[in-house]
Amino acid sequence: MDAVTSGLKVRALLGRRALDNAINMLGQGVVISDENGIIISVNEAFTSITGYVLNDFDGKGYGELFNGPKTNKNTIAKIDLAYMDLSHFSGEILHYRKGGAAFWNELSISPIFNKQGDICNFIMTIRDISDRIKIDDKTKKLAFFDQLTNLPNRNLCLDRLNQALVQSKRSALYGALLFIDIDNLKFINDQYGHEVGDLLLAEFAKRISNGLRAKDTSSRFGGDEFVVILNEFTNNYSQTASQVSSIANKILSSLSNKYTFTICHVTRGETSIQFESSASIGASLFLGNQIKSSNIIKRADMAMYEAKKMGGNQVRFYAP
Repeated sequence: MDAVTSGLKVRALLGRRALDNAINMLGQGVVISDENGIIISVNEAFTSITGYVLNDFDGKGYGELFNGPKTNKNTIAKIDLAYMDLSHFSGEILHYRKGGAAFWNELSISPIFNKQGDICNFIMTIRDISDRIKIDDKTKKLAFFDQLTNLPNRNLCLDRLNQALVQSKRSALYGALLFIDIDNLKFINDQYGHEVGDLLLAEFAKRISNGLRAKDTSSRFGGDEFVVILNEFTNNYSQTASQVSSIANKILSSLSNKYTFTICHVTRGETSIQFESSASIGASLFLGNQIKSSNIIKRADMAMYEAKKMGGNQVRFYAP
């Protein structure tokens, strides 16, 4: 080996070590694979995030170890396409650590070309964003779900209603909206306290939801008011009204059953409370988007007040 060749090899070795040291100093995981996607190098941050070391791959690509039962197949397909097309990928994907624990990965993959324009490597960066996803999920839940009942709130209800109108127009099938109001919540709050009133609201939510089909939506619209969106019945008004009436009366029957709650007092210990309650339900049918969502709600609300005027604990339909 001549001095020139020896010198070049030393310089190449030193350059590789400098590169490895620089990559290891990065806070995000870095993976380098060959032109076929086979992993040939990982940095320390990658091992810290995933638990995998280079030897774990043993000639495998990243997906053979990272992907799991809940990894989105569409995202996997996009990543595979990026490898095939020698293009860039950037996105979020659920991946799995060596021990099997899932984590949200902010993933970026880019091809590396040599001076001749041929593919020589792929470089992948990963970042664990699980904490951010959790915060985002909590924020979404606060924005769209009622904290007491865990039902969709008014905002999400309105969005679901607009979706139902679009679906109704597409399918040419009737849908319906139920406006439900507790008949005696003020009396219960005055008699037993707001703690029991809150328990009643939560139990109301459960009983309403239990009487619905999977494609329907129940929501807490505000205070003691609940809104139910019933989707896709028939293209016949009378038949749909009959089916909606059956569902509404089933809900009404469930809500009129006795309620039993156990209250824990600091001085008196546990106390069991049992009472009856009921609701008034107003119903309004819709077909397509002929009627604005706000008017559908108003119509059901008007029908609900008619039920209240009649003494409550009954269902009334809006009559055009």
